[in-house]
Parts: sequence; structure tokens; C-alpha cells
Amino acid sequence: MAIRKAIGKIQEIIHFGAISKMISERELWACAAEVMRQHGDGVELFVAERIGALALEGDAEGIRTWKAIARRVVALKAELPADDSGAH
Repeated sequence: MAIRKAIGKIQEIIHFGAISKMISERELWACAAEVMRQHGDGVELFVAERIGALALEGDAEGIRTWKAIARRVVALKAELPADDSGAH
């Protein structure tokens, strides 16, 4: 049940921006991983669009949350192995 609640909270963050409660470090990393899974190569654009939409709404807490997620996306992408498919 706790996992289902955490997944619900992560999905709420991804789709609606920040929520009123503090978001843990673990939840930020989970959000970053889930956004990468959902958006693949378009993850940076998705995150930038989320931040932009929250800026237009004046949601400073949401912007802070998504900037934190963005930093974790960058860190996770840096850890991914290089594409060795040979395509140039």
C-alpha cells in the first residue's frame, strides 16, 4: 500500500507540479527516473515545458520542484552508458 501511495504522489508531481507537502529526496529521484521512462529522448523538452507552464502560473514551489527534478534527470542521464550501436 505504501508503494501505491508513493507512486500516486510521484504521478501527481509529474502531471500537476508541486504538491503542498515537502517532497523527499527519494521522491525527487523517483520522479526523475519516471519522467525519463515516460519521455525518453524528449525528457529535457518535457521538463522545460513543465517549468515554463509553472512559471506562467506563478507557481514558485512547482518551479523549484521541477528544477530539482531536472538536476536529477541530468545526473541520471550522465550515468547512462554511451550508445554503442555504431550509428553516426
